[in-house]
Amino acid sequence: MFGINIHDKYPDFQTPKNVWTATSERTVKTAQGFILGYTGNETAQIKLTQVGGVQARRSRLVNPVQKLPGIQLQLWLQTVQCTYSPSPPLTARANNPRNSSPTTPNLSLRVSKPRPPPSTSRPTTSSPCSSSAAMRPSSAAPPPSAPSASSPPLNSSPSSYGRDLSPAIGFPWLNATRTILADDSASQDLYVSFTHRELPPTVLTALGLFNNSAYSGANDVNATMPTDAINYGRAWKSSQILPFLTNIAIEKMVCDSYGYDDGVYYRVLVNEGPQPLVGCRDGPGESCSEEAFGRFVQQRGEWYGDFGKACGVDYENSTDVLSIYQ
Repeated sequence: MFGINIHDKYPDFQTPKNVWTATSERTVKTAQGFILGYTGNETAQIKLTQVGGVQARRSRLVNPVQKLPGIQLQLWLQTVQCTYSPSPPLTARANNPRNSSPTTPNLSLRVSKPRPPPSTSRPTTSSPCSSSAAMRPSSAAPPPSAPSASSPPLNSSPSSYGRDLSPAIGFPWLNATRTILADDSASQDLYVSFTHRELPPTVLTALGLFNNSAYSGANDVNATMPTDAINYGRAWKSSQILPFLTNIAIEKMVCDSYGYDDGVYYRVLVNEGPQPLVGCRDGPGESCSEEAFGRFVQQRGEWYGDFGKACGVDYENSTDVLSIYQ
């Protein structure tokens, strides 16, 4: 459906010649599904390019968590600390004599680890560890056991604001997209690439979106995502962002509106919904003028543009530039 939706959203666009994808099987199948929907089963119209091998080494954007010294699997293990032990009410219900499976430390870990957000998943078994009653947000203290509450700290810690290198991983896509959109001689109207679920949070971080501390006057983002309580007022919510299904787009628009100059404006879409950028809202509908967007990307580049240094890459042909669209 995603391919069909994009085709219907931009009916005047020429069919893109290329679509890019990381090499994992499910990512490739997702890209193939997009092409199938976009072309109405005329899949030969679009070439699917799998980015791997030498291409991937030149920019790990499509698979950033592999073979980068700065990103270790232990960062995933660190997140277990915030979901290891169930709350007392949850333990009591699970250990009720009427239940056939008492709680153990290992079972507790499986109970509390994040699942797909409640908006996309419902328990399918009668186990006390899967029932909606056992996973009420009110049972979460400490740590949060509600899926929509425990997912954000997990996603935030390894691949978003919880790690300093996250925006450096996401910035190459932002920079490459801005560059190709600003090129009036670009060969395609639409540029689409598919990647692993770890990347969208890093792109959102590079864009400064869903930042809990955006207007607080401080940059202590981790303090806004505690591991022993639920911050219900947080901006970063996995149930809205859906890291494993997210689509992020940057639109270039030529438009005019009352009170604005005719010209080129940019806006960011997350899951097809507009997301105004912090400090870049001088256009119609809180879009961003071409000049302001250029400054925005330049500033982000000054902060996060050193991909190689941030990620600790140690191979000779490293680059800070994503060049697959060129």
